[in-house]
Amino acid sequence: MGRTPGAKHTPAGVPIDLRVARHVTATLAIIDALNELYPDKAVKVEGMPSYQDIIKFGLGHYMKLVDTSSVKSDWVPFFPWWNRNPSSASLK
Repeated sequence: MGRTPGAKHTPAGVPIDLRVARHVTATLAIIDALNELYPDKAVKVEGMPSYQDIIKFGLGHYMKLVDTSSVKSDWVPFFPWWNRNPSSASLK
């Protein structure tokens, strides 16, 4: 059995959506545990997507597009879903 049973590993490594989903889940679990230990110093976190939502919708669903109109025209974006015109872009 591997360290992460059921994970979809590829030759390139673990998909970023899966890694982020794990990190978000772990962070929320740590915050919940600390809130139980120190209720007088509790931290409230709102709007964080769940593990299932990140896996279902992907990271692009939660990322904000920025205005790139001032970027040099020879600039090539790293992300394939990036649209140089944010007003016409939609992330799914």
